[in-house]
Amino acid sequence: MEKLHIMSCHWSQNEYAIVLSQKMGIPLIQGELKPKDGDIYIVLGGQYATAGLINLQRNHKVGYIIYNSETVFRDKFYLQLLKSNPVLDCEQSTTDILKKEHGI
Repeated sequence: MEKLHIMSCHWSQNEYAIVLSQKMGIPLIQGELKPKDGDIYIVLGGQYATAGLINLQRNHKVGYIIYNSETVFRDKFYLQLLKSNPVLDCEQSTTDILKKEHGI
């Protein structure tokens, strides 16, 4: 699992990221991000760093597993990010919205 990492994109997700890292034994990205082709990031708080995540994925061969905690979807770029990567959601109602309204 050396190519699998956890990334928190917002302070409000840091505690979740730390616990997930400890429980799953997956390294948490801290400090400067040094992506390598083939890396996969479990992303928390991705809605706060959409442009950076999209650019990183365009410039490097990295993948994301997006942990979605949003319930309202107004940002077309965040929706683009969700559509192009696997998504885990914390609520069934939000999962239903993503499937029915956005085809995710």
